[in-house]
Amino acid sequence: MLLNHIRTVRRIALCVVVVGGAWIFGSEIQGRIVDPVEARRGYEAVDVNTAPVQFDERRFYDSVERTETDVKVVDGEIKGAIIPHHALASDLIAEAFGQLALSSHPSTIVIVGPNHEEVGDGNAITSSLDWKMSNGNVGHDGSFMSELVTDGYTVEDNNVVVDEHSVGTLIPYIAHYFPDAKVVPIVLSSKHDIFQSEKLGEALADKNTLIIASVDFSHYLPLNIANEHDLVTSRAIDARDSATIAQMNSDYLDSPPSLITLFSAMDALNANEQTLLQHTNSAVIEGVEAESTTSYFTILFH
Repeated sequence: MLLNHIRTVRRIALCVVVVGGAWIFGSEIQGRIVDPVEARRGYEAVDVNTAPVQFDERRFYDSVERTETDVKVVDGEIKGAIIPHHALASDLIAEAFGQLALSSHPSTIVIVGPNHEEVGDGNAITSSLDWKMSNGNVGHDGSFMSELVTDGYTVEDNNVVVDEHSVGTLIPYIAHYFPDAKVVPIVLSSKHDIFQSEKLGEALADKNTLIIASVDFSHYLPLNIANEHDLVTSRAIDARDSATIAQMNSDYLDSPPSLITLFSAMDALNANEQTLLQHTNSAVIEGVEAESTTSYFTILFH
């Protein structure tokens, strides 16, 4: 039963610090990619094609340390994953990346996530920026990105991607667990339909590519109702039921197109198995009763 996988995660007490306009949610700082032009005003050495990423280093390193393991939970190579982008779920993110590092050896990692603000001129937007952090740099795969743009699957708009935390929250983990990998970030509008998502997934399917759907699930609901919705969503994920996923709103998840894209890519790569690592909720992580919560899944595709 899915809900038996819910695990209470020890709450971490953190100070609230506002750094360079980083997103603040309660006691956390979301990973944020800073506009490189904006960054140059304070750091003259920053190249215009490099985006500094600000993140909560204490939360990051604590999550990596707590979840460190050399025990694989799946046999075979992992080709894709569903991972949250809410920094509160840092232990889940680190645990998932730890498993990816044990069972995947990609040259390129594709992050597919929501365009939360619905900005920009395309339904699928990518970036040619590299990322610079205190724990390392992450370069972009220019060849793969250019191919996606040329073939009409995406458009390039650095200004959109630079402020999207569905990308920024995961970049420090890629730098830590996959220091040699390149990245292709893609943020999807809710208008990205099933046909577009399935075609994009097919285009992303490559034996040397790891595909991550950066998705948070049930939003703004009490825990009991969120769990009910998550059970519906879990069944649709197990069945890779794109038609059902496409009809879901934020009561269920924040980016149906990202999941549909992942499903299509995994089908193309014959990654037919799925392993649930965790399902939990912000109220469980924080150990509080709340009327407005967010839920999370970490799932491996292999």
